[in-house]
Amino acid sequence: MSSPPINPIDISPVPTSELIFNSGFENTTIIQTNAQMDEFRGKDLTFSTKNDWVTDFANHPNVGYVRNYYEEGDSTQRRARIVAEPLNPSNKVLNYKLLTPHIAIPASSQYTVNGIVFDKKARIQMDIYGNTDLKEVYQSVRLFIPTDFNKLVNSAYPASGDWITLFEFWNNAQWNPGATYPFRFGVTLSKIAPGTVGSPFFFKVEAQKLVSGFVTVWEKSNTGFQAPIGKWMTIEYYIKDGNKGNGRFYFAVTPDGGTKTVVYDLKEDTCHPDDPNPDGLGDINPIKLYTSNNMVNQMNARNGIFQVYWDDFKFWKNKRP
Repeated sequence: MSSPPINPIDISPVPTSELIFNSGFENTTIIQTNAQMDEFRGKDLTFSTKNDWVTDFANHPNVGYVRNYYEEGDSTQRRARIVAEPLNPSNKVLNYKLLTPHIAIPASSQYTVNGIVFDKKARIQMDIYGNTDLKEVYQSVRLFIPTDFNKLVNSAYPASGDWITLFEFWNNAQWNPGATYPFRFGVTLSKIAPGTVGSPFFFKVEAQKLVSGFVTVWEKSNTGFQAPIGKWMTIEYYIKDGNKGNGRFYFAVTPDGGTKTVVYDLKEDTCHPDDPNPDGLGDINPIKLYTSNNMVNQMNARNGIFQVYWDDFKFWKNKRP
């Protein structure tokens, strides 16, 4: 009798992990390069290596370029700044602040929900764009969501039509010449019960492919973990480029003074499901604050400020959880 078949074992070598860059935003300045973009400069000496924004990060062979991007508007409407940490003024952090909706939505894409006209939006994001061969990436960053967001918790917003995006990842992004199989996925700050007063925030993840418009491929909502507000947290994510079963998305949160929670560990498409040859994450928004006009307006109406703070940014290739 012949022996039963043996399941093949993946014996391919584990890629060597490489820290590409880390910074706590100390000794860091932001240089405006044009009206809608600016770049980081400096070398954070609180980290012993891989700490120069240009030499180590922007000039890394797998990285195309690094910048802050606004799309439209000016600094009276949105701005990224290096500031003193709210809870520890001796510490420098990165502040993303949206003061008013500053990006016009084309008339053909505008919509109305419950009497609210969505004709503008607001954005600040870090771009790591034009990348090559980034097939596995890992990031750690600290995030502080101010208590002003409790004003939204205690409102009926966000509701249908609204969004708040904090991280977004692009595979074969449609703005790149000759791109095929465009795909994106990202993490949003969402209400457990949208449109409900008192409903807390959580981290939702959704993936979409581009057909004639964006079509959802998968989405996950772990409402068992609430997003901390008014407390620093460390967020870690890992992405392996691939189709369902080969791709992986890992997302973990550790509130200061608390324990790590793995919010998501998904073996899902991280590229277009029909892509025969996934070639890495060409464009990454490792930190982002992107939202509807209504969310900024609702915060302003409650005398709050729509802003978040970032610190201790670390970015690797081929590191795994």
